[in-house]
Amino acid sequence: MMTPWGLAKSVFDLEPGIVFVLTDEHGGLIVAPDYAEKKLSHPARSRAVRFLNFYAYEMDGNWAIALWELPRLLGVLREKVALDFKISSEQDLKSALSTRYPDYLKDYWSLKSYTLCRP
Repeated sequence: MMTPWGLAKSVFDLEPGIVFVLTDEHGGLIVAPDYAEKKLSHPARSRAVRFLNFYAYEMDGNWAIALWELPRLLGVLREKVALDFKISSEQDLKSALSTRYPDYLKDYWSLKSYTLCRP
């Protein structure tokens, strides 16, 4: 499978429509368009790297955005992928977003329907 970061060496299905991939040097989340439209806010989708029709979130970068909106995936990642991630808790997500993507948080919290995105 090709990714924005090169050929995937490992692919982990997290749930239908979203996979976690590892390449030689990078990795991240690849999200199918229909999944993204249903489960991710516009602010999250607009900050993804578009790869073909898919939305991509690099694990050393903006994947905190997708994980913020899909927090259950933190547990799924821990179960399926035997890696030590820099982001492993809700607090890590909030810290990463506050530091690196405060504009996303501002846009996210301004949504009237943000409670539909995140419990």
